[in-house]
Amino acid sequence: MTANEPSEPNGLPDSPGVAERKRISSLAASKEALAYIAMASREKSVVIRETDKRTAQILCASVVGSLLFLALPLFGLAKFKLWCIGAADLSFILAVLLFIISRLGILRAMSMRHALLCWQLVVGASLLSMAITANLVLIILSIFWIESL
Repeated sequence: MTANEPSEPNGLPDSPGVAERKRISSLAASKEALAYIAMASREKSVVIRETDKRTAQILCASVVGSLLFLALPLFGLAKFKLWCIGAADLSFILAVLLFIISRLGILRAMSMRHALLCWQLVVGASLLSMAITANLVLIILSIFWIESL
């Protein structure tokens, strides 16, 4: 099978040229992977479940809602600041969990190797998010600490 032959029922080839190529750099592979995902996103024959579309919409609405909750204290509701932050945080976390949980079932349809690699990507993205958040908190605390001197 060549890279130009479709290997899936939707007519999209598997990763372009994987069988015929040697390993490339991580940066080049990431660039190609993002281009492949963009191509798959534009492909009309790729069908997305309605529940997946709904959870993506819920996630987007949650981001907007969270931003609104975070903005409320700026409009005269300062005494409810902690409640607004809590509501924003909770709605966003629940939406993200729903988004992820609704998609985890796809791992059952993959080969064990691909399922494991996808799971590792999920875990890695989660760890990266935690590291970014921790660093942002440290930066914010450092700014306040420097200003208090």
